[in-house]
Amino acid sequence: MFSACRRQYYYHYYYRFDTEDDAAKIHKLRELTSMPLQIGSLAHDSISTVLTRLQKQPSDPIDRTRLEDFIARKVAATIASCQFSEICYHQVLRIDIDSIKATVTEALMNLLESERFKWICQVAVANSRGWIIDPPGYGETRINGLKAYCKVDFLFPVDSTLHILDWKTGKKRAEKHATQIRAYAAWAVYSLGSPVDKTRPVIAYLLPAYHETAADLNEYDLEEFSRLVRAQTQEMYALCSDLEQNVPLPRDAFQMTKFSSVCSFCNYRELCGRE
Repeated sequence: MFSACRRQYYYHYYYRFDTEDDAAKIHKLRELTSMPLQIGSLAHDSISTVLTRLQKQPSDPIDRTRLEDFIARKVAATIASCQFSEICYHQVLRIDIDSIKATVTEALMNLLESERFKWICQVAVANSRGWIIDPPGYGETRINGLKAYCKVDFLFPVDSTLHILDWKTGKKRAEKHATQIRAYAAWAVYSLGSPVDKTRPVIAYLLPAYHETAADLNEYDLEEFSRLVRAQTQEMYALCSDLEQNVPLPRDAFQMTKFSSVCSFCNYRELCGRE
């Protein structure tokens, strides 16, 4: 968000300091979600449920009918409890529950039919006590002394290798996801003490068909990532008037993006007159 648009970053994290717009209104916009975000969240929750059940009852087959019913109920409850940006900005008249349910179900079934999931059931499950599935909290950690947040979707050991899977329901974004792969590896190395050559982070795309992106990382990759974290942290620090109290500079110091494509997906675009 910081890289995409400084003003969006300001509204999202510093809205309480804004003196020109109604903080309550900014907070309401902050709470908006979107259909792609909820599809991703619902897929993640459903996969977490499947893996947790597999961890506890590895010999029991997955009942696809019950899983589809679980997804349907989860989708209905989520749609009822969320406020969508597509409705707020009049992009659609209503949220298509059936379409979201079908997309989430497709994502789950693609995973269940994949060679990766078969391998998890046949090989990785032998050490399921070492699994970390969608851990609670924000995943606060330290990377070379700097605060960072890294929340894995699924981490599991097989023999001497630590595997990390990150589920994606959206489009492939090569640069961003390559950075994420390095972030997961850095987290495992710095926080868990996993050797870099024994750490295997993977981006797992669920749609339109299951496929993966992985990388063989080394110490140089982690050093580069640490430098990136430090550089980006310093950029954020530069926009604070009081670093210790995390007080930002005035809003105008946070420039709006020049790229209108970013605005199309921003919750705060009406505040900038770009709706």
